Amino acid sequence: MRTAPVPTSGLTRFSEFVGYRWKMMVGAIEGRLYQVAATLLMPKEDFTLDVTRNVFKHCEIFLGTPSEEQQGRYIWDTSNGTVVFQNAFIEDSFEADVYVSNKGTQRYGRS
Repeated sequence: MRTAPVPTSGLTRFSEFVGYRWKMMVGAIEGRLYQVAATLLMPKEDFTLDVTRNVFKHCEIFLGTPSEEQQGRYIWDTSNGTVVFQNAFIEDSFEADVYVSNKGTQRYGRS
């Protein structure tokens, strides 16, 4: 009897992106990456519009116009997968997240 693949995720080091330190996470199934996620969390009083502008501009330069746009959420569908940038104020904090995932037909390589 074959069992279903079990997804695993793990926290990696912090990474610099558009001038801020982001907490990075990766998701893998059977040793192959399927998603990379970056999270930025900061006190509300430290937030500037530069955070969202710089992330959006960076994605737009490399991916073009978003396929879908909602308040605080931008989605780019590509031939290989999806990139999502979302941001929101949560109580006294600002959080921004970037997710890069593939369509499942290809993998980013062995983890």
